[in-house]
Amino acid sequence: MFGRTKERKTERQWRETEESSAYLRSRRPVHVRPGLHAWMRRSLRWVLTSVCLGAIAYSAAYALESYLQSEPRFLLPPDGVRLTGLQYLSPTKVQGVFDADLGTSVAGIPLEERQRQLREIAWVEKAAVLRVWPNRLWVHIDERRPVAFARVPRSKDSETTRLIDRAGVFLDAPAGAVFALPVIAGINTRMSYPERQERIALFEKLIETIDSGDPPYSPLLSEIDVADLRNVRVTTTYGSEVIDLQMGNDQFRHRYALFLKYIDGWKREFGKVRAVDLRFEGQVAVR
Repeated sequence: MFGRTKERKTERQWRETEESSAYLRSRRPVHVRPGLHAWMRRSLRWVLTSVCLGAIAYSAAYALESYLQSEPRFLLPPDGVRLTGLQYLSPTKVQGVFDADLGTSVAGIPLEERQRQLREIAWVEKAAVLRVWPNRLWVHIDERRPVAFARVPRSKDSETTRLIDRAGVFLDAPAGAVFALPVIAGINTRMSYPERQERIALFEKLIETIDSGDPPYSPLLSEIDVADLRNVRVTTTYGSEVIDLQMGNDQFRHRYALFLKYIDGWKREFGKVRAVDLRFEGQVAVR
């Protein structure tokens, strides 16, 4: 009897514990989806707002564009193009690019197209065109810088001399301009720009190397032939003689110094010297 009472009490405690645990157990929140009509109302409101804002922005842009195109104070006057950076180019030739823009609004001038047209002028390397409100343009030109006179074949039996810059672009000398530059051979118009640029780079390497000490030797060179990238041929003067030197493609100052050191001895031994091959260390071929 006493044991049954204890057993019933245990069962009652178990039920109370189960009820208490069920009460304390967390329950997941129930998500209630909005109705289809509410979603459609929000979407329609968003679309209408976007359309209205777009229409307002378009109307404002159209009104501003019409104002900029028609307002007289935005029209480009005949003296409205300011040029900077010119040294050899004719200002008239540069301003001619903008003849069609005179009397029109600066807002409608296609700047990128004008920059492209300017770069087509032979002496123009870079060009920048900027609007200066209310009715001006600023044009800055970076002109090409010639590095040498190039002897270029004109026909089978004749040559002409033109300027050439480090990009391999041939230039005609402007009227009245004077350039004190070396003469380069071995480059022609049939070569691609990369081929020309390789030879110009070799030419500049020779000039930089041969003038890297004191005294500079480049004033003693009358012509530099870069037709062969492995062997630069240099024409130099010594006294009243013109001598052809084969210089390889490096150690230019060292090799020219050897020539100056031994030329008098070669003349005493061989007489008149016409050519010297300096390409090989430890031996020199004299003709």
